[in-house]
Amino acid sequence: AQGCLPHSPALPPSQPALLALSAAVPGMAMAAVPTLLVARRFRSEEELREVMTSGSASRIQAACKRAEAAGVREAIIVSAREVASALRDGEPAGLKEVAGEKTSALSRVRRLRASEELRASARSGDTRQLEAACRRAEAAGVAADDISAVMAVAGLCTGLGEQAR
Repeated sequence: AQGCLPHSPALPPSQPALLALSAAVPGMAMAAVPTLLVARRFRSEEELREVMTSGSASRIQAACKRAEAAGVREAIIVSAREVASALRDGEPAGLKEVAGEKTSALSRVRRLRASEELRASARSGDTRQLEAACRRAEAAGVAADDISAVMAVAGLCTGLGEQAR
């Protein structure tokens, strides 16, 4: 309930409709309002981090405005504005340092799926499936050491299976 009070730091001042609604309806899902705001803040921060590597100063500025309205931490917004300023000044260098070389959530998911598929194909013992999984894992950005380790284990498993026959 504390997150729904007008003077609460959990609600940015740009949310008068939420304040009015939560104050006007007694017992209204008080926990839902702060949760929605946290989700909005998280999405805005993720968008801001991703757009910082886009190379478009106007997209970064627009994302900064949305992030500000969502209550994203000022330090992240300042970093994004520095990137936009550098882009306007024609200085593409420094983008990765400021953005912290963050990978998108999608690429992390792809890497995890490729890694899981690689392990599953190693357990299956199907050489063609394993080779295809290795190519997909490499394309998804799975570390070469991880791929090599799975291949080594698969080689041992295949060798043991052939010896038992």
